[in-house]
Amino acid sequence: MKLIRENMDDPKAEERTLRRQILRLEAEIANLTKTVAETGSTSLARALAERVREVAQHRARLRGISKKRPALPEEKAILARLREEVNDWRKLLRADVSAERRALASLLAGPVHIQPVRTGRQGHFKFAGELRPGQLLQGA
Repeated sequence: MKLIRENMDDPKAEERTLRRQILRLEAEIANLTKTVAETGSTSLARALAERVREVAQHRARLRGISKKRPALPEEKAILARLREEVNDWRKLLRADVSAERRALASLLAGPVHIQPVRTGRQGHFKFAGELRPGQLLQGA
């Protein structure tokens, strides 16, 4: 708890400290769980219960930090943009798309294949299909 008190003025540092302590405690919990299962030791079972309680306290503290931390200006802008995008998607999903569906079907020679593609932590979709060029160029 000493490390946490030293970081009370810096929420980010406190958060990092808590996360490190949680990782350390979770490793101890795994070791203690295995040992208690093998030996049936009541003193180790008490130590295990104490570690579980400490993890719960640290997680509760983390939740408190994230609630207190004010959103940064760029976070507010990102959230506003996301809300706009979600509203746009809602409008699209509620709209009648039968005319668009017929137009797209007249251009396609078969099904459209959609494949998720992951690049590191980023992801996107790859679309593949065949078009009927005659339908596309007919109006030109």
